[in-house]
Amino acid sequence: MLKILLPISIATTASVMLLASSPSCNEDKKTKPQSNIEAKGKTMESTQQGSHDPVALVWQKKFVEKIDSSDAIEGYGLFSSGGWSDAGQVMVFKSASGYLVEKVGVGGKEVKKQFTLSDKQSAEFAKTIDDSKDLKSINVNAMDNIVYEFVHWKKASGGAKIVKRLFVNNPDTQPMPQHEKLIQLFKGL
Repeated sequence: MLKILLPISIATTASVMLLASSPSCNEDKKTKPQSNIEAKGKTMESTQQGSHDPVALVWQKKFVEKIDSSDAIEGYGLFSSGGWSDAGQVMVFKSASGYLVEKVGVGGKEVKKQFTLSDKQSAEFAKTIDDSKDLKSINVNAMDNIVYEFVHWKKASGGAKIVKRLFVNNPDTQPMPQHEKLIQLFKGL
């Protein structure tokens, strides 16, 4: 009998192990922190369902630091990670003057695109975010798919605070039109 061994990356193994061992995101139970990172004296927790990818964690840290040091009053981010790659990171900063978007490419080390939303884009963005406020996380165990993490932060005394965190780990096996609308909003910017 011939056995063929295929190489598997450490990131893929870790991703599969974390997702396979995690409780379903559809449950309204709090998950235990998997790891912490420091962002300007505050601790951000990454849970077992996502943000275990070093690229996504780095950009979340930079995102919070920018909210704290800018005139932004809120921030919205769609962060992605996967076993072999990611789908880029998208961050939106809301200030009194409008919405500033920063996009980071796949596996990115720097912001590739920065622009402000038009009035029409701002209205569409705000409506989709509002329509998504009651969404629950989705976790379908799968190997090597992209996990999206939507995070909404608000500036507060002492630093940015998380208002909502939503994980979407769905390899297109179950319908999720509202989740998909939220993801496509960010990807389409």
